[in-house]
Amino acid sequence: MGILDWGIVVAYLVYVIWDGIRMTKFTGSKEGYFLANRGLPWWAVGLSVMATQMSAITLVGATGQAFPTECASFSSITGCPSR
Repeated sequence: MGILDWGIVVAYLVYVIWDGIRMTKFTGSKEGYFLANRGLPWWAVGLSVMATQMSAITLVGATGQAFPTECASFSSITGCPSR
């Protein structure tokens, strides 16, 4: 990675840490932080749970399917040509 790449990574990390510290004043407890002060609608929580579950299933399933076929099936999952 070049100097510009490292600069972008460092700037991103600094921003994420700064924003996390800045947002702590809006949350008074751990429960408020992790549960968004119980202010999210049910459908947003449901979509978040389903997206997380789908991501985990894809990660585990794709590697499990790619191993016995020597990554030939991985190309169909990612859309990258295998050879």
